[in-house]
Amino acid sequence: MIKHYAQMVKDKEMTPKQASQSFVMEEIRSQVEEWKREGIENASEKKFVVAIAKIHNQLSDSFNKNGDSMPIEIDEIKINDY
Repeated sequence: MIKHYAQMVKDKEMTPKQASQSFVMEEIRSQVEEWKREGIENASEKKFVVAIAKIHNQLSDSFNKNGDSMPIEIDEIKINDY
């Protein structure tokens, strides 16, 4: 994965900061999706996942200044009923 981002920096498709923001956003999004699949069991876990999603959304908004960001939908983060 580092080679992918390094190549984008080398080709001047992204600045180093943009590449690192893209990496962090991608990692957060995939982790939130994994937690949603695994199941969020209680309010404390949900609060944590929502906080992480909000960090992603803030990064996404600052990264995509022209308004085409892909936020994580906070209302889709729910405690699983067993």
